[in-house]
Amino acid sequence: MIYEKSVIPIIESKYTLFTNTEKKIADYFLQCDANMDINIQNVAEQLYVSQASISRFAKKCGFVGFREFIFAYLDSARVKKPNGNSTTQNVFNTYQDLLNKAYSLLDNDQVQRIVKMLVNSKKVIAVGKGSSGYAASEMESRFVRVGLDIDSLTDSDRIRMQSVFLKDGDTVVAFSISGKTEDIIFLLKHAHDRGKKTVFFTAADNPHLHEFCDEVVLVASLEYLENGNLISPQFPMLLVLDLIYSEYINIDPVFKSAILEDTVTTLNKKEDDRRFYLSRPTR
Repeated sequence: MIYEKSVIPIIESKYTLFTNTEKKIADYFLQCDANMDINIQNVAEQLYVSQASISRFAKKCGFVGFREFIFAYLDSARVKKPNGNSTTQNVFNTYQDLLNKAYSLLDNDQVQRIVKMLVNSKKVIAVGKGSSGYAASEMESRFVRVGLDIDSLTDSDRIRMQSVFLKDGDTVVAFSISGKTEDIIFLLKHAHDRGKKTVFFTAADNPHLHEFCDEVVLVASLEYLENGNLISPQFPMLLVLDLIYSEYINIDPVFKSAILEDTVTTLNKKEDDRRFYLSRPTR
């Protein structure tokens, strides 16, 4: 399978930052047929906006101007998904769309920076609420088995209290699809103020987040997918976590594989002991 970078996830991640006029332009490109004759004059006339507004929109998406934007947009629109009218096909198509979005947003250099941050941390605190809390719990479950000192918190009070108990060498990794969860933002700001490393996984790009987050990891949004309601909302976060985990264990893989094997052996021994005691005849 060949994945190609797409402009669509960039528009989606920055949508909340757009002005009303820019949102009108964004909606056009999120919904229009790429086979149409798309030029800045036609778009301006159809939307009743100025060409300058369209140029500002393109620049806000990270492009030099409209010409660079439309070239990337049309290039990414060449990738077509197979048609399907069954529930099974719809789910698979949706996952494929999500994988393409995730690939488009992926920053490999950022993944390496986060891995280095985890390696240098004395302790990691992963936090999230609701579906994002599952991602925090999954991170603890995965990384603790290869020797990382990590805890996960999903309760509002525990998340806020953690701001008091932060220690030197701690790193806070937070998850929030919306990027607006108050308890999560509260902990990230306090951790940053106390000189701790902070990583934030979110689908909402906002420059304000960079004021108190060392790394803002953009994940694919389900909101604009045709059948996004069929996919577990934490999946985009887990996908990026898998990439970080893979890179993490590639640092001294022999040592980490040995830790993982010892962990699994210990857990299996616990299960064997439980079976032994359950099989003993009662007196």
